Amino acid sequence: MTFPIEIRHDGQSLRLVVEQVFLDKQVERYKVLAKNGHIILESNRPMLRNRGLKSKPPIWKAVESHNLSAYVLDKIYEAIMKQVDK
Repeated sequence: MTFPIEIRHDGQSLRLVVEQVFLDKQVERYKVLAKNGHIILESNRPMLRNRGLKSKPPIWKAVESHNLSAYVLDKIYEAIMKQVDK
């Protein structure tokens, strides 16, 4: 599954492409592609949904990242959640 996201940072609009690269019963991984590289993000959303905890927010972590601030990562997490919860 591939989809675009857009985040605002420092007055600029950043357009990124997100691709789901791994999914099992416990974790899912997304590859976020930008012009200058990529990052790999992981969440425990499938495990929470399997246990019926749909309202509990998933725990996200950056498996592979290139010195991104926590603020930017949080914006990316939020944008991904908006797309996958549609």
